[in-house]
Amino acid sequence: MKSLNSIERKINDCKYTDINNIDLDEIDNIDDITINEELSSEDRIKQFLIDSKNPYCYKIDEFIVKLSFSENNINADECVLNAMKHIIYK
Repeated sequence: MKSLNSIERKINDCKYTDINNIDLDEIDNIDDITINEELSSEDRIKQFLIDSKNPYCYKIDEFIVKLSFSENNINADECVLNAMKHIIYK
């Protein structure tokens, strides 16, 4: 298994990928990604990071999707709830 340092380098290299300039061969099709559910959560994450070409970008049909994460320590549930509140109380 790859070292933690090589995984960290890969994450940092991929984090700022510009999807306007991405080579489609450098990203995975979302349908081709498999997760071994028999592994522990930590090992599934590690294996995913090792196996994926770019853990931030994927092809879904003819679309390129890029994931990004906020660094404000708010989880996804809180973000959705805040967005709903903003829409309702606007």
